[in-house]
Order: sequence, then C-alpha cells, then structure tokens
Amino acid sequence: MIERGILALLLVGLLIGVIAVVKPFTTAILFGAALATAAWPMRQALVRRGLGRGAAAALLLLLSLVLVVLPLLAFAPHLAEQLVSGAQRVQSYFAATPDQPAWIKGVPLLGRRLGAAWDRIIEVKGNLRALLEPYTANLEQFMIGAARALADSMVQVLLSLAVATMFWTNGDGLVAVLHDALRRLGGPIAEQALDVAAGAIRGVAYGVIGTAAIQAVLLASGLAVTGVPGAGTLGFVALLLAISQIGGPLLVLIWGGAAWWLSGAGHSRFGAGS
Repeated sequence: MIERGILALLLVGLLIGVIAVVKPFTTAILFGAALATAAWPMRQALVRRGLGRGAAAALLLLLSLVLVVLPLLAFAPHLAEQLVSGAQRVQSYFAATPDQPAWIKGVPLLGRRLGAAWDRIIEVKGNLRALLEPYTANLEQFMIGAARALADSMVQVLLSLAVATMFWTNGDGLVAVLHDALRRLGGPIAEQALDVAAGAIRGVAYGVIGTAAIQAVLLASGLAVTGVPGAGTLGFVALLLAISQIGGPLLVLIWGGAAWWLSGAGHSRFGAGS
C-alpha cells in the first residue's frame, strides 16, 4: 500500500508538472489542432498524390505562412502610415473650425455627448494632443497592452503553425490510437463520434474564415469604390478582426470612420456633395 501510494503521488506530481509546463501553450496547441483538423483533407489529398508526410506538412506550413505571416509583414508598415496620416487629417480638419453637423445631436443616446466632444475639439483648434493630455497615462497603458496583446497573438499564431505541422507530419498514428481507444471504450458509435467531431471542427473553421473573407472583400471593395484611402489595408485589418471573433465589434470603427471621413470630405467618387 505504501509503495502504491508513493507511486500514485509521483504520478500526480508528474501530471501537475506537465500541466504547468503545457499551460502557457494551451491556446497554441488547441488552435494548432483545430487548424490541422481543418486542413486534414488537403493533407490527405497531397499524400495520396505521392508526397511524403513530411513534404505534405512542409507544403501546408509554407502555404500557411504565405497566407498569414507575409500579409502581416506587408501591411504592417502601411497600417502605421495610415494611422499617422489619419490622425493628421483629423487634426487638420478640426483646426479649420468646421461647423457641427446638424445630425450629430440627433444621434440616439449619444447625441449630446458627441456634440460636446465636437465643441471641445473645436476649442483646442484640432490639437488632439492637448485634448488627450489628461488621459495620457491611460492611453499609454492601453497602447502598451494592445502592443503586448498583438505580440502575444503573433507568437501564438507561430506556435500554432508549429503544432499543426507536427500533427500533419505524425497525425496518422494519433488518429489510429484515438480510433482504437474509442472503439474499445464505446464501440463503433463512439468511434464514429470522432469523425463527427472532426467534421464539426472543419465546418466551423470553414464558416468563420469564409465569412471573414467575404466581409473583408465587401468592405474593401466598398471603401475603394467610394474613394476612402487605404482600402486594401483596412480590408486586411477587417479580415483579421473578423477571424479573431473577439475583435469583430471593432469593425464598426472601420466603416464608421470611413463614413465620417466621407462626410467630412463632402464628396465621394460618385460626385461632389453626395
């Protein structure tokens, strides 16, 4: 009994240690497993065409990097330029002391606050730095938190791609073990549940990515047609926000800011004053 008790304690301690080590990578492991499951039919098709498991995994990893990492590297500098340019345009616009649009105070619930904010910006002649000075500390904390979250997201994406590559390379053995275990525990029905779960994961992944891509294309096309600058960059940002799901509500800032820019410019590509 003492020996068994010591063995059980050692196993529990080992399990706790493994959980402590794996815990920071839980998101990457889960996302990588979902990505590997979603792309598994493509991996199987490549293997059936004569590619080795390692070559198929390397090809899928390269495709993932081209679709995810390269666009980030390409659009990041343009996004920074667009943010700086947009801030300068906003400051120049309010420095010209424009009249407050009549519709602002008519906005439900927020009309009075929006009107007061407009008047406050006009008072400081568009000097947004002076306007935001009382909130500098909070803004710095927000920017640091956003930068940290963005960096953490990039690391998690890269780790997820590494996990997915391992599944693509050695996933056949894992799938066989899971099928065998479920067959022994619950029979054919339990074994079929594994395939049903994999299909559900693929369906959700295809739905999220497909919907996000459609949203981004429609948004970028609309912005380009109406003459909003940086339509491609804003469309790519919208794609990332839509895929993340958490950042989906921030899409309002994109098309809302575009609508404000068109209203302030007083024209669109379809004609002045429209």
